[in-house]
Amino acid sequence: MLCHYKPEVTAAHALSAEAILAKPYVIVEQAGYVGERDVARFDDYWKALAALNADYDRDERDELHVAIAYEAPEGRTYEV
Repeated sequence: MLCHYKPEVTAAHALSAEAILAKPYVIVEQAGYVGERDVARFDDYWKALAALNADYDRDERDELHVAIAYEAPEGRTYEV
């Protein structure tokens, strides 16, 4: 299975709430599934979208269930 997961980028447990909200747009693999993984964080939706398109082709996005999530103060949403 393909995977672009980078553990050094995804240590969300080590990030403070301020750091999470400073870069609220997150590229997520296995979005909405068991094993969901944060791959990279961005401060801007368009930067996240550009990175997603540069790093994943259509088949990879489908196979890995890649999505952009938004970390709002009340929780994560995929309604971006």
